[in-house]
Amino acid sequence: MAVRKQCKAKGCKASPRCDHPWWFDVMHHGKRYRMPVDVFALVRGATQPVSSKQEAEKVWEPKFIGEIVAGKDPRKPPAPPAREGMTIAEFLDQYYERYVVAEGLRSVASIRSRIGAIKEALGTQPVAALERTDTIEDFKREYGETRSITAVNRTLGILRHAICGFRKF
Repeated sequence: MAVRKQCKAKGCKASPRCDHPWWFDVMHHGKRYRMPVDVFALVRGATQPVSSKQEAEKVWEPKFIGEIVAGKDPRKPPAPPAREGMTIAEFLDQYYERYVVAEGLRSVASIRSRIGAIKEALGTQPVAALERTDTIEDFKREYGETRSITAVNRTLGILRHAICGFRKF
C-alpha cells in the first residue's frame, strides 16, 4: 500500500481520521516518489480534494503508479494540451524552447536540425495530422530518399519524444 498519512510521526493521535492529507509513497527502481494525493488529483481533473483512503487507493493510486511506470515524473504537472489549430511547426517550436533548451541537452544542434527537417516537410499541417499514419509514412518516404534509415529513425525519435514525452514537464 502506497497511500498513508504522514501525521503519525508528527504526534497526531487521531490518524487516520484526522484532517491531514493523504500521501502517495512509492518506490520504483530504487527511486522514491512522494507527494500529497490532493495535489496529484486536483491537477489531473479532480473536482474536490480527496478525503478518503479508499478513493485515493482505487482512483488515484493506479494513475500515480501508471505515470511512474511509463517513465513520467508524477510530481510535475502535465503539459497543457495543444491548442486547437496549432501547426506542427508551432508545436515543435514549443518543444524546442520548453524541453531542449530548458533541459540544456548536449545535442542541441542535431535536435535543431532534425526538428528543422520535420518542420520543412510537415510544418504547415495541423498537429492533428500526426494522428494519421499516412502523414508519417509520407514523411518517411520523402525524407528517406536522400538519407539513411538510421537518420530517418532518429528524426522520428525526436518527433515521438515531442509527442509522447513532452507532457512530462
